[in-house]
Amino acid sequence: MSNKIALGIQLFSLRDHLKTVEDFTESMKKIADIGYKYVQVSAIGPIPAEVINEETKKNGLEVILTHWNPQKIREETEQVIADHTAFGCDAIGIGGLYIYGTGGCAGVPYEAYDMFKKDFGPALEKIKAAGKTFVYHNHRFEFAKHNGKLDLVYMMEENPDIQLVFDTFWAQSGGYDPALFIRQYGDRIHTVHLKDMKVVQDVPKFTEILEGNLNFDSVMEASLEKGIKYMMVEQDEIEMEDKFASVKLSYDNLMKRYGDILK
Repeated sequence: MSNKIALGIQLFSLRDHLKTVEDFTESMKKIADIGYKYVQVSAIGPIPAEVINEETKKNGLEVILTHWNPQKIREETEQVIADHTAFGCDAIGIGGLYIYGTGGCAGVPYEAYDMFKKDFGPALEKIKAAGKTFVYHNHRFEFAKHNGKLDLVYMMEENPDIQLVFDTFWAQSGGYDPALFIRQYGDRIHTVHLKDMKVVQDVPKFTEILEGNLNFDSVMEASLEKGIKYMMVEQDEIEMEDKFASVKLSYDNLMKRYGDILK
């Protein structure tokens, strides 16, 4: 198949192994050895852009997108753009609107969407002018409805230049069929976060891909229909002692089942 979807790893999953330059160097080799060819840079320590570029390129990895420090995006936009250019990345993002919350995502008010537009508008204009894309990662709270409309849809309408990093786990947790959302809004999705869900003693938990209950067959089918280009494995919390074994299990499961459409 010529138009395969690029499968990568969201580095947030391995954040405990990315705190220093030495950590980053070792981890990039381990990720490449698993088989991944694409990464999303997120939750890393103070790693210089030049090191990110050198170590990813050395290991045959391409940086597709990031989750960057929101304050730096707002206040040091030009430097953020320069850093992303240095490691060859054209998508600059944030992990959510928790910066407006009073206790993480649970405390984010509806007014945060308008606050975001006002606060980040100038930075988004500079990012667009530099030929790059601003991307936003959803959680569960954006699937609340106000005036009969999903908050996430309202955010997209108010910010027509942003693209989504669409998270399957949080959509499912928010009561929305991930495949349906992809079919409805695929033209606004930059990357799909593949994240599975299991239930333990009546509590939804993260788990390795295809080890849980999400319907990834429908996610893949919808993604192909809408021309999704990128997918990233992400697991917020990993129970396995060896975190690299966890992301390898997800990679192996995905390539075994969907290797004809993933690269």
